[in-house]
Amino acid sequence: MGDTVGPKLTDALAALRRVPELIDAALQPSADRPLRVAGVLRTVWPSAALSACLLVDDGQARAGLLDDRGAARADQAATFRAAFTGLGGTLRCQPTVREPWQRTQTALDHLLAVEEIALPGGPHALLAMAVDPNASVEEALAGQALLGACAQRLALGLTQEARDQSRRAHQDERAALSALAYLGELAGPVAHEFNNFLNVLLLHIAILEQEVPPALRPELEQITRQGKDVAGVIRQWQLYRRDRQATPHPIHWEQVLRRVVEEVIAGGATVRLHLSPEVPPILAAAHDLERLSRLLLGNAVAAAGPDGDPVHVYTGTAASNVLLTVRDAGPPIPLDALTEVFELTGPVREGTNRLELAACRSLARRLQGSVRAENLSQGGVAMIVSLPAAGTPPR
Repeated sequence: MGDTVGPKLTDALAALRRVPELIDAALQPSADRPLRVAGVLRTVWPSAALSACLLVDDGQARAGLLDDRGAARADQAATFRAAFTGLGGTLRCQPTVREPWQRTQTALDHLLAVEEIALPGGPHALLAMAVDPNASVEEALAGQALLGACAQRLALGLTQEARDQSRRAHQDERAALSALAYLGELAGPVAHEFNNFLNVLLLHIAILEQEVPPALRPELEQITRQGKDVAGVIRQWQLYRRDRQATPHPIHWEQVLRRVVEEVIAGGATVRLHLSPEVPPILAAAHDLERLSRLLLGNAVAAAGPDGDPVHVYTGTAASNVLLTVRDAGPPIPLDALTEVFELTGPVREGTNRLELAACRSLARRLQGSVRAENLSQGGVAMIVSLPAAGTPPR
């Protein structure tokens, strides 16, 4: 047995240190990942007569194979893929069952070392390496150790990849559901305002019916019927939305505020959070508190402007209520409009969103509380939410 048959154990140990870096680089998203992984096997075991990798993911099986000269062999890769995959792209051969592949490779009489990776509900992989039968026991053990190290790192990389994909899918789903929830929240004040308009319209039509000539009354009656139908649909939607509100439970507002503030800061805003100690919990659904906090903070940041002073968020108590105060350094609100800031048809403060502020009032009322705005003596505006602490009798 010559010294050129394969790397010695000391060489294998040196190659082992390179395995994580090489496998991680080979696993970068690409259609030729199996061939790149096979290239890693070739790198750590240069004299291997065959280096191959099979990846099965999303029902698709891809294989890469390098021969004894290090050349990519698409024909042998296809045979390798067919030998080790079954219906649905799943691996059908255990690592100890090597005959199907060996029978297809009559030109290779080498010992075939195989490592299989099976991740529950995720991708599968198979690594194979052909070792010269004249290799010493030391060299054969070194080759198997290298193959095992590559398989372990590949399993780790594929597991992390599957987790990342699952997390991204969950985040995308959560973002889509959150967007729908916000849309429903913003639609609430619109529906309420439109229903008020319909009621006023129907009242005026009822008065007109008493004053117009009899010939015109059938047309007014038709308008009345259509208006009542639309008003009924809106009421049905309001009841449907109300009946599907989440069950409230005691929750500390600071738990929600920390997360919301972190996300707003991550978006580039400057926010200072000032939490008072021993603030009692609130009886509320967490997502209601989150939306209320996010809408108030988002409008305060927008009012302050991109180059404005930081937005300050305070928690506190007053009697049996929990207070949230959001202060910005944006333009003041005319005194005669302070009570209309959270009205859908109220004044538009520069940078703010009328729909979102109206939704804040709707959310505060749902939580048995209130929201108001105040001009600050040093400039800017404070938006103050007052919600009853958990255990406070409902109003």
